[in-house]
Amino acid sequence: MIQLKSLLNESYISGIPDHEIIAATLVGEAGGESLEGMHAVKNVLQNRAIKRASNEAGEALRPKQFSMWNKATNGVNVRSDFDRKKLQDVIDLYIEHPKWKTAVGMSKRYLQDITDGATLYYAHKKINPPSWTKNWTQTVVIGGHTFGKV
Repeated sequence: MIQLKSLLNESYISGIPDHEIIAATLVGEAGGESLEGMHAVKNVLQNRAIKRASNEAGEALRPKQFSMWNKATNGVNVRSDFDRKKLQDVIDLYIEHPKWKTAVGMSKRYLQDITDGATLYYAHKKINPPSWTKNWTQTVVIGGHTFGKV
């Protein structure tokens, strides 16, 4: 737990609080889902951060991982490539969302894993299973998302 706590308190992008990056990811990816759906997306961030010994904000901003960040992370190869204004513009899209305060609360703490260790998911109501799901183990379906791990 100590390792995860230090990961939660680390600042990934100077000038942007990690909890805002995480909360924007929860709302952007699952704001139309139940609170359980947002919880599950948070679990994916936690599981990735633990697996890669990184932090949740860094996992949220990893290029081509969370579609709601794609425009802001296009062309990013290293942390110094991030454009803070582009990131803040994405965050600002979600600050007025009805679930923003809940997402901020979720972003600031460890949430018990309800995904059985999932590190991946896709929106099964919107798209067919992506090619990368061929080598994964599906763990749970929550709302419009199917979760799994490799």
